[in-house]
Amino acid sequence: MDHEPPIFRLPTELLYQILNHVTPHGTSLISHENYSDVFAIRGTCRAFRTISSELKFWYDEKFCYTRLIPRRLRSSSKFDAYDFETRAQGLLDTLAADKRLMQTMGRKKEWSFRSLLALSTIDRCIPSFRNTVTDLSIEFFTPDYMSQVDHLPPVLNVNLAIEFFVLCPNLTSLDLFTADSTEISLDTIASCCSLLKSLRLFCDGGWTGSLRGLRCLQRYSNMECSSHFGNVVRESLLPLDSASTLTYLYLYGPNEYLYNPDALVTFVNLTSCRINPLTNTICDLIRRAKFTNLQTFGTVVRGDTDISSEDMLRIFSAASFDRLRSLTFLMEPFQRKFNACYFGVIQAITSHLSSTLEELAISCGVNTAWCEYFCYLSKLREFTWIAVDCECVDTPDPFAFPLTMHNVDEVYLPQVCEIVKNKIQPAFRKFGREPCIDVAILQEGQYDHWDFIVD
Repeated sequence: MDHEPPIFRLPTELLYQILNHVTPHGTSLISHENYSDVFAIRGTCRAFRTISSELKFWYDEKFCYTRLIPRRLRSSSKFDAYDFETRAQGLLDTLAADKRLMQTMGRKKEWSFRSLLALSTIDRCIPSFRNTVTDLSIEFFTPDYMSQVDHLPPVLNVNLAIEFFVLCPNLTSLDLFTADSTEISLDTIASCCSLLKSLRLFCDGGWTGSLRGLRCLQRYSNMECSSHFGNVVRESLLPLDSASTLTYLYLYGPNEYLYNPDALVTFVNLTSCRINPLTNTICDLIRRAKFTNLQTFGTVVRGDTDISSEDMLRIFSAASFDRLRSLTFLMEPFQRKFNACYFGVIQAITSHLSSTLEELAISCGVNTAWCEYFCYLSKLREFTWIAVDCECVDTPDPFAFPLTMHNVDEVYLPQVCEIVKNKIQPAFRKFGREPCIDVAILQEGQYDHWDFIVD
């Protein structure tokens, strides 16, 4: 009589451990042609199929079932998003016959979608989706990736997707990204997702309405990159009804007319604020605002904005910075007006924030004579200094501008990094510790990476 292979006589718990090891938690499934390792396991036997339907990777926050579908190029060597989404729909329809698997996937709280087709398929196949989902991310494919024009309006209409979210009573986090001409309806977001605690918007195509009605937001990010809206005050993009609950604010915009500063000062409970770019108006806002809980601030100083050195330096003495623990302050290189005030910025940071600052990231030129000033930051734990190769000098003169007219020999750059570290770290030994220091000198071809502020 044939005997079962030994593995089938192992305890069920051990089988779970083996399969969880074979199919890792997260996004590391390896595709083989049109199938993944998980399908090989599911096809081994009925017991393995049952156990594999309960593996935790199915509801991992980073896993998406579309990862099981290999991408293929159409005849024009261009990715066809509609074809891809249709095949993903077919896969999920097939898997939906496994009710245990649908129950497992129904435990997933974080979902991302690239079309309405995917959203409607999930809603149809997973009964518990509407009540379980808490975090949603929508970044629809742009029309140039869709081959069938007649499907475009319903498949890519982001506002139709937002209207669906009224059926999701536990939705608290929403990310929306549109990179085409689609206008996001802010009114629809406010009416359909009134319990949101976190909202991220990338509305390159514009917007209509306002966010009035959102009263529970704790985190809000807006990246509005289109300069074709001109000098429009973007007050409608601010969740003003969440002024008392908002603790995290990230604003990215093209010009001086980003937001009304009188509206911004109402967010009195901010603990983290990132604004790009820094302008005279924003500098004035920081000086007169009462952000008494602010612990993290990040900004980018660009050469094409309305910003003066005097206003830039004054913000470090603002009352809003009295408890600041983390600062990211990035200045665009190759700007003579900034080059002349690099030293002033370092002096302002190290004198006004000396008793609170724990993390500092700056992008500005390097003069090794400035290193000793950082020891005034007695609580500093992490320090990142980014510079370009044409703005580095090794000199005892702190007033020497670190701007040269030629590229520095790349052999010399590692020496500059070591000099900076060797001058900064020993100064902290009197505090009984040394901060983690990272110095990066960018060369031609890397210059665009000076701006690394993130949401």
